[in-house]
Amino acid sequence: MTHRQRRQRGRSTLGGRLIPWVWIGLAAVFLANGARLRGRLRGLDSLAPADGPVDPTHHFLVAEGVVLDEATRRAASARARLTGVAVLDLVPGDLSVERTLDLARMGRSPRHPG
Repeated sequence: MTHRQRRQRGRSTLGGRLIPWVWIGLAAVFLANGARLRGRLRGLDSLAPADGPVDPTHHFLVAEGVVLDEATRRAASARARLTGVAVLDLVPGDLSVERTLDLARMGRSPRHPG
């Protein structure tokens, strides 16, 4: 076996050993990211129906064209009073998968700071 053949053989052996570990590493990264996103989405709670009136100090800011019905306003107001938060983000229950994942990828939340 010539020197050149040994050198080529060594390269293919290194590549043959390295490539599976690269795929395994990438799979581990994807799985970890999926678990992180799932944890963030699990932190989203549903509003419980509320019969009480909307607190007069609560204000609702909505995007143009969005209508927030009275039942949702009452439920959000009750949740804000119960938890004592100054700001409460509402997420539509029928949000598409793509937009839900975008929400999970966005910045920090109090429950999931990472």
